Amino acid sequence: MKAVRHLSGCLGARAITRDIEEMKNMPATVTNDHLRKEFDNFEKNEELGNLLEELKYSTLIVPMDSERGGCAMIRMEGKSFIPLFTDVHEYNKGSFGENYSPEFFEFNFYLELIKEGVYGYIINVESERFPITKELLDFMDTDYRFDLDYQPFTLKEIRRIYDSIDNAELNEFLLDEAKRWDFDGMMDLLFKSDILIVVASRGNLDDFQEEGVISLHNVREKMFYRTRDNYAVLFSSPETINLSLRNCHLYSSLVNLGVFIDFALKNDLAGIIVDGDIAISREFLMNFMKGFNSPSVDKYDDYAFLI
Repeated sequence: MKAVRHLSGCLGARAITRDIEEMKNMPATVTNDHLRKEFDNFEKNEELGNLLEELKYSTLIVPMDSERGGCAMIRMEGKSFIPLFTDVHEYNKGSFGENYSPEFFEFNFYLELIKEGVYGYIINVESERFPITKELLDFMDTDYRFDLDYQPFTLKEIRRIYDSIDNAELNEFLLDEAKRWDFDGMMDLLFKSDILIVVASRGNLDDFQEEGVISLHNVREKMFYRTRDNYAVLFSSPETINLSLRNCHLYSSLVNLGVFIDFALKNDLAGIIVDGDIAISREFLMNFMKGFNSPSVDKYDDYAFLI
């Protein structure tokens, strides 16, 4: 789950890469509505906590020189800043010359650009004009990712995991009306369970299946993650999946919950929905994930199953 592309109610995630050449035509998909709300909140109460958390999960646009390479720079009060933007509308308010084009990266990438001679960043130069300085970055918990020891499954192994899904304790919890607001308890059970998402394809992938498993390495079709009302959607079992989408073929996929939450937060979604009707807010997810390492690889990500 790596970036965003919208398509008729689907949220694109597969085949997205960090490579600039593949990403540079997609800046219009970048939004940071939740980050901008925290800019407003900071003006009112000067509390940095939530703003820094949103910043950590943000994807921001930067003007890149397509001929000479490197980022645009601006001078403010005798110091050098790199301008960053929350969306294309804000980017278009600036003027950087014909050689510059809007490209975007997750915030971790920009941490690498802070070096001698660069004081920090300015976000949305023509509106919020919010400075991100080296001193401010010292308050951020930025060392929050690690790579999983990635050992791909065989088709038989992933099929066995799928067929043996037994989330009885989680399902009992979700059906208990008295516990539906115990999100801490719910999250603990979700992390212990084998959970599912729904992925969609414009093309029919049934011919690629072997024993009901589709290895997405063999599929050229773009896959899209199903969202609902700006929430990412997950399911506790194959039996709870009840979705349809016009002009799309739907498949289920196992998912690492840490990767799934990371995906929802980094793509500016409002939260997650469990089994179609239990919404967990973005604010709760951000607070819950504080102090957790967020894996950057999901070894379930390469497989889908016939529904």
